[in-house]
Amino acid sequence: MKKNIKTWLLAMTSIAPISMISVACTSKNVQPNKDDKNKLSNKDKNVDNKSKINDRNINSKFLEENINVLALGDSITAGFNGEYSFELPGNFNSEKDKDVSGLSYPSFLVELLQRTKPNFVKNYDNYALSGSKIIDWLYLLEEPSFDYDIQKKKTPFKFLLNLDQDAKNPFRNRIRNQFGGFEKSNLKNLNTKIKEADFITLSIGANDIFENIDLNLLRKVAQNPINENVNLFKNSLLKIYNDNIKNFDILLKRIKLLNPKAQIVVVGYPFIFLRAKPLLDELFNESNLRFEVFEKLNEINKTVAKSNDVVYVETYDEKYWVDNAKKLTRSIFDIHPTEEGYKKMAIELFRKLAFNYTSPREINVNQNQRYVEKDEETIHKIFDTGLTNYRLREIIANFESKKTMYQLKIENQKNELFSIDRNIIKNLILSNDALFGSILSKVFAKEKRFSKFFENPQFKEKIISAILRADLIDKIDLEIQKYFDETNLPINKQNLTNVFVDILFNKNIILDAFKEFIKTDFDDLEKVTLAELITSIAARVDLIDPRLATIKENKNITDFIENTVLEVLNNKNDYLKANSFLDILKTYFKNNPNISFRPLIKGLISNEYIFDKLFEQLEKVVPGITGSKKFVKRVFESLPDFRIFHKLETHLINKITSGKFSLDFNIFSDLEISRQDLFYLVKDFVSLIEDNHVKRDLRQLINTILVGFFSEYGVVIDDPSLISFKNSLINDFVDRIDEYEKELLLTFNNESNNKLSNSLKVLFKVYLQGYENERIARDFISDVSKDIAKNDKLMDIVVEGIQKALKLENFEPSSDNLKIKNLVRSVLGNVGDTTLFKNTLDDILSQLKVGKINFGSISEVATSINFSILVKELTNIPNLLNLFEGNKIKSEHVVEFLNLITEKSPLTKIENLSAEKNPLFYSLNNLDKFHINSSFTTDVKLIFNISLFSKLKVFIKPVIDKIANNENVEQNKKFLYRLSAIILYSAYEGYFKNSPGIVRNLFFYYTYSWPIPTVASLIFSAYDGQNNEALVKEILGNIYAKIERNNRDSETNISQNDLAKIIYYNNEKNEDGTLWREKLFQFIKKGKAE
Repeated sequence: MKKNIKTWLLAMTSIAPISMISVACTSKNVQPNKDDKNKLSNKDKNVDNKSKINDRNINSKFLEENINVLALGDSITAGFNGEYSFELPGNFNSEKDKDVSGLSYPSFLVELLQRTKPNFVKNYDNYALSGSKIIDWLYLLEEPSFDYDIQKKKTPFKFLLNLDQDAKNPFRNRIRNQFGGFEKSNLKNLNTKIKEADFITLSIGANDIFENIDLNLLRKVAQNPINENVNLFKNSLLKIYNDNIKNFDILLKRIKLLNPKAQIVVVGYPFIFLRAKPLLDELFNESNLRFEVFEKLNEINKTVAKSNDVVYVETYDEKYWVDNAKKLTRSIFDIHPTEEGYKKMAIELFRKLAFNYTSPREINVNQNQRYVEKDEETIHKIFDTGLTNYRLREIIANFESKKTMYQLKIENQKNELFSIDRNIIKNLILSNDALFGSILSKVFAKEKRFSKFFENPQFKEKIISAILRADLIDKIDLEIQKYFDETNLPINKQNLTNVFVDILFNKNIILDAFKEFIKTDFDDLEKVTLAELITSIAARVDLIDPRLATIKENKNITDFIENTVLEVLNNKNDYLKANSFLDILKTYFKNNPNISFRPLIKGLISNEYIFDKLFEQLEKVVPGITGSKKFVKRVFESLPDFRIFHKLETHLINKITSGKFSLDFNIFSDLEISRQDLFYLVKDFVSLIEDNHVKRDLRQLINTILVGFFSEYGVVIDDPSLISFKNSLINDFVDRIDEYEKELLLTFNNESNNKLSNSLKVLFKVYLQGYENERIARDFISDVSKDIAKNDKLMDIVVEGIQKALKLENFEPSSDNLKIKNLVRSVLGNVGDTTLFKNTLDDILSQLKVGKINFGSISEVATSINFSILVKELTNIPNLLNLFEGNKIKSEHVVEFLNLITEKSPLTKIENLSAEKNPLFYSLNNLDKFHINSSFTTDVKLIFNISLFSKLKVFIKPVIDKIANNENVEQNKKFLYRLSAIILYSAYEGYFKNSPGIVRNLFFYYTYSWPIPTVASLIFSAYDGQNNEALVKEILGNIYAKIERNNRDSETNISQNDLAKIIYYNNEKNEDGTLWREKLFQFIKKGKAE
């Protein structure tokens, strides 16, 4: 980003764009160009330039070659450029220099002339002086009729000499070489240059106007741009205008006296503060006052020029400059153009002084119509290049599209040259302290006690020193510039206020300025005056908006500011240790432990403007709250009177003094709220809801909050049952406020329920006491739950709640949440009015009734809801199989979910798998529906449950199909391993602990063609006989070898110990069954046993 350094202060003091160029040349009578190589058009050939232009040219002699160019004027002529922090005026001597130097518009004009022919300009000097006024030039040109005291007047000379000595100034010592020390004895060189010149261009007078503007009247216009104030301000300008007319007339006559043969051109100003145009329009209420002053300045120069037979040239095409404001005048508050702006001015001069034409409109093609009409009288051909207009346009096009040699050269130094330490404001203040004191005296003209202090050199020096050390004005300007460059927001009062407030909290700016300021040693009287002064400045917040006027009229606020300033100045050593604003606050509260903000806050919140700004922020958090603005204001205004306010205030101050302050609500997380505090809080709040108007606003507020609350979870209140619930809740609360109050107070009196976060729980608890309310709530929850599969946010709550209830280990949210979500979405999307749904709904309502559910983030809601009922239903395998059999859920969703449970349940922490409410227990004991807890002969019909066997076969078949098709082979094998282990364990625990070995052998291993779900038959049969034997061998490994043996010898008695060895690779240490169980855990969890 390009950095700029000029600010509003410059404009409102004395640095305005003024410029003067002097050009001397050898004059010749112009003859038509006879050289055919330039291919003059028929139109051009028929133009007798001398006869056609003579009546529009005050001097009929055209300038052709070997001319001497001299530039006189102010910062614009000097090419002051905020991007470089210096003047870049330039010079050129055809005998010494190859290229023209400088980024001023005179330098660019000389560059254009040299491109028409290499000897057009013989010599070019730029004698311009930033900040100069007409009266300064009358002194410099030794006008005898003008009284000028260089020691007393507010001249820019000291400032210029300081800038001239900067080591990095590209044109260092230019001022001293041209003007010496500005003593009269050193002005002969300037006068000689003017006498030798043949062509002079002049633009001046802006600084004379801006320095003498009545700031108090201008402030009145900005605050209240009514006709009366505007007319008062306009009348105050009349004397300034008349002085300009008189002095400018004297100046032109003086120049003509020194050189009566020179051609003189007065150049019009481009509009200053171009990027700030929206802000100025807003400040002056579209009164066009700011533009009238600018136009009046050019009108004066034009009129005076004409009366003295001097050419005036307009350079400002408003439409073009406004459309290209960021390129031509990049800085917001800088009155100087960029180098592109200077180039544009030079192009305008070149077009009007060098083109061939029969009518001015011929060279104003594609120009803004208003500009054409305004500009018609300002076109006067002076330079004869001998080229056609076509060729001249080519030169301009090339000039616009490419940088000059000097531009390319100086661009490499831009970052090095720019420095906040060498800014124009600092140099202005350093060199012009009399001017700065005058400005301060004007600002506080109506407050004599302040203006007298600023006339005191010692006090003024202290203030100036603090401002300079802090670089405050320039840093603020740079931050504002950066903000608008990066955001591209319109530069209006609102956006400027917003960024200025942000800057006030910028540690690098305000904190540094604060510390530099309090380093200053003020005496007691100065401290009191300074405290009053800062209070007075703060009271001018009505400049931002007239509605802030009540703040300066509030004695609580003004006293607080004044006392705070005195506190800081009297204890500056304490505050100089601060490294942050928090440190400043800590020091302040430590030094003032008994301070109360109650009056201050009441005074601020009661202000209409401040409340509007607070409410704007609240609207962003709670969209649609606009209809409740009166109620919200009532609450804000009453808050300082609430009895809990003192506790909140004390808690906040303690946080600050302990260094634990943060700008979020967590700062109150450890606030100790007693039952009495909460009792008073409810009482104070209920006291606001006494009249019907407040009740109506409260209904609207609650409605907005509820709509916003439900939208956070993706629930749109448009269904009849949802609207019914919302309206019922609002009306019940407002109409039964006394009952809610009693229940709240009763809850707060319970030692274990004295937290503010319990309020919402209590409200739902009270609401659900009524049968009709419970019915409405049930319908509401039912409708929301039925659509849960379509609502991602509600799904997130359920999934997170189930995950927490399962207590799985090594949970991977990105993949594992999806496994839970897939099953939940499949199941809840098909449950309808099933037992599972009704049980879950009843359970949620019961939790609401007893206040167990927290209402906050998705995570908070998910954590507070007890999902054990839903988890139990989801792990009820027969129920899932019934849904699966009806093609309502996908088999892979069930597989993934069961696999997740068996793989990641914390098995090593479970001593008894049949413990109540353990998710794995539900899976293991419901998987096969064999659980009989007796011998093999008990209820044997269940073993031959063909329907169950069929379900299990269908359930496993997709997994085996994927293995056969080489899809996720290892993952699917792992699932079959774990499923086999679960079946073995479930069957063993359910039937065979006390059964003969032959029974166990028959059930587990005897032929895999049985119609009962043994390990072998389940896998064998599910695959429909395609390479089934090989697959069974691969799945069961060495278990299969033992099966083969058992088929040959069915009488073999396999003991529990032997069974463990078979399953877990013949581990000899597994003698008592304990290790068998542990290894089974490993097998289920990892897919293998160590």
